[in-house]
Amino acid sequence: MGCAASPAPAPAAPSPVAAPPAAEAPSISWPALAANEPAADAPAQLAQFGQLVGVWSCSSEQRGPDGTFTPGKNLATWSWFYTLGGRVVQDIWEPQTGPAGTNIRVYDAKSNTWRIQWTTGAMSDFQAITAQAVDDTIVMRTDSPAGGKFPAHTVRITFFDMTADKFEWKYEAGAPGTDGPWQEQSRLHCTKTRANPLAR
Repeated sequence: MGCAASPAPAPAAPSPVAAPPAAEAPSISWPALAANEPAADAPAQLAQFGQLVGVWSCSSEQRGPDGTFTPGKNLATWSWFYTLGGRVVQDIWEPQTGPAGTNIRVYDAKSNTWRIQWTTGAMSDFQAITAQAVDDTIVMRTDSPAGGKFPAHTVRITFFDMTADKFEWKYEAGAPGTDGPWQEQSRLHCTKTRANPLAR
């Protein structure tokens, strides 16, 4: 009688393979993203908007059809900081209702003008704005296309009464392509709530 066949040997366990080295996480230089101070070699004019670095609580007033202003119901937080190595000023506008928005503010020394781009989470484009310091104010200008109940118009926005703890802001409208006359449409009253916008 023949012998039963011997069972086949179990296959050898595979040799352990070393795991590939973990990829290094992308590195972002935080001062390049956001900073509390301007770069040491930044132009002095950066302080024009830089004086607003911090976190502000803003209330509004809106002009009614009869020309009077009434308090708005929508408070907002407005956070300002230096970015891109401390050579650019950026701000984040966060209303209690509605989409957040941001401005990137770059100073052009050749023309002594600020070049600004504004957008929100609901926009599919950027709005180009220019600004210049005028005495103790900063005046921004742009054109606004027709939208909703508002016709197309030229915009003049002024920051004024700026101190370490508060500032005022007003939005004025004029006929398209003109430099006034201006009609004030809305106001902001902003009070600083935190000097360091990066603190939590």
